[in-house]
Amino acid sequence: FSGRMRQSDLLLVLARYLPQASRMPWLIACLCYLCCFNVTADELADQLVDQPPLMLHQAYQSQLSLVHKHSVIAYKAGLMSTAAYQKFGLAEPVTGVFLAGSSKTNDSEIIIDDDKKLMIELELAYRLKRDVYKPVTADTLFDVIDAVAPAIEIPSLADHTQQSRGEDLIRRNVYAHQFILGDWQALATRSFTQHDQMRLALLCQQQLKSSGSPAGALGGQQSALIWMINHLLKLGFPLRKGHILLTGNLIKMTPLAPCHFTAEFAELGQLAFMAKPIKPTTPNKPAKTVLQH
Repeated sequence: FSGRMRQSDLLLVLARYLPQASRMPWLIACLCYLCCFNVTADELADQLVDQPPLMLHQAYQSQLSLVHKHSVIAYKAGLMSTAAYQKFGLAEPVTGVFLAGSSKTNDSEIIIDDDKKLMIELELAYRLKRDVYKPVTADTLFDVIDAVAPAIEIPSLADHTQQSRGEDLIRRNVYAHQFILGDWQALATRSFTQHDQMRLALLCQQQLKSSGSPAGALGGQQSALIWMINHLLKLGFPLRKGHILLTGNLIKMTPLAPCHFTAEFAELGQLAFMAKPIKPTTPNKPAKTVLQH
């Protein structure tokens, strides 16, 4: 048995499938593992606890299938507060994927589709300066990111219901739809204090709609980035040079409505876009009948 399966492979199998098994097979498998590989029960428990439940692994497989078939440009984080992810029965936040064609530039036009239930979120985006294969810490985070930019996400809540659970959000790619990206700015210092303390505001026709601070994202941008990178690596998502990381909504989510919106990001500048309704389809007029006399 041990000759056919590496220790790391068996750890993964145990971590993914034992939580779904009945007590007796679980106990037998654990005893076999402890005897064959001479590890302690604490070491095995650490591996089991560190893995998401099987249903979440299966939900993330739908995102991984997108990654394998299409070009990824960015990842997004969602439910970045304890209250938010616990509301959906989760033990941690979630991540989603943005594919090529989902990004827009400043002063873009967004078409309102009522069927998609589009919303507005203000976020910060960070860019990877190299491929990432190993988990990061506070000491190594600045070795893998090189720039920050203001961003507006336009998620679609069309599939959301009051009964939606955490695995539903993941399977639906955390409602990823579009995002607007501002100009990149180099990270001047090895600190996120300035980002965490900046004031953000969303205005519609110069009327304040919502405001907030980036510190709301998992206790700060540094913590959010470390969790996000390590979470994506653990699940097997590729992190490549140039990929964008959106660290989650920083203000109250606002429904998209016809308006000229402006988002203020303190020293990072402003983003603006025009939200317009879908133009109604003009029915074809019947041809006039010419009477012959």
